[in-house]
Amino acid sequence: MIQKKISFNKYGDHDPDGLIFVPLKDVEAAKAENYKPKPLILRANAGDWIEVTLHNLFDKEKPIPYFAYPSVPLDYKHTPSMRVSLNPQFLNYDPVSDSGINVGYNNQEQTVGVGESKKYLWYADKEYGVSMIQSFGDMRNHRYHGLFGVIIIEPVGAKWYHNCNISEIVYDEEAVIVAPGKKVFRECVVIGQNGIRMLDKYGELVKTTVDED
Repeated sequence: MIQKKISFNKYGDHDPDGLIFVPLKDVEAAKAENYKPKPLILRANAGDWIEVTLHNLFDKEKPIPYFAYPSVPLDYKHTPSMRVSLNPQFLNYDPVSDSGINVGYNNQEQTVGVGESKKYLWYADKEYGVSMIQSFGDMRNHRYHGLFGVIIIEPVGAKWYHNCNISEIVYDEEAVIVAPGKKVFRECVVIGQNGIRMLDKYGELVKTTVDED
């Protein structure tokens, strides 16, 4: 997980406080000015055990400020957390150690502090298709700034390839899926985001929800 300015379009709309999950191999490239951020996309097959290690690369000198907009019910001014985690929708995991959520009296820390890493282990018991991944380190602030992604659970034994050649891929939004006993199909991942924190090219807030009045 890194901090990265997110540009939304060619008109200059952006989030200067963007947060994104990126594959570890792409961290240095992702810091470049011309890098185009996108939500994290993972793939696995039904029946797979999935091991993911999360590294928190927050910069302690650049914390995310608290913003009252967009508002949520029962909100109050507070310091946004710099801890992050991973939670996969639908998948199976040990709730005490691999959920990414601190709950009740569970005695294991599920989130990851600045400069720390944590390994999560999940199980895909069936072909779910698209499952959301999000951080429960700070539900109020992190996802508004882009900290989310998906894990796609493909058919048993499936392989996925670049749509123009036979090279295998993992993180692409478009892929050709080849699975035993199934017709080859093309897959395109589209992710929508609401509650977005967006500024225009002049640094002015772009309101994406209607005020109470």
